[in-house]
Amino acid sequence: MAWAQVYTTSSLFHAGILEGFLESHDIPVRIVSAADSSRALTVGALAVVKIYVPADCAVQAEELLRIMEQSTNENDDDISYRDS
Repeated sequence: MAWAQVYTTSSLFHAGILEGFLESHDIPVRIVSAADSSRALTVGALAVVKIYVPADCAVQAEELLRIMEQSTNENDDDISYRDS
């Protein structure tokens, strides 16, 4: 099975959230992390986390991720903070 990269992030936590989101839409996910946790090298190119899906699911996965990102950005405007 061929796999296609659909997303790159610097956060393994963020990648895990996206993994769960895509899997909830029946899209298998593989996460490949370049982070070296044994040396705490978790910044810049040393912290790249790539998300792969089967090549035949790549278009659907990219569209779902785009919709999720747009929804998240729209909801950010709804956040209000209480003055102390």
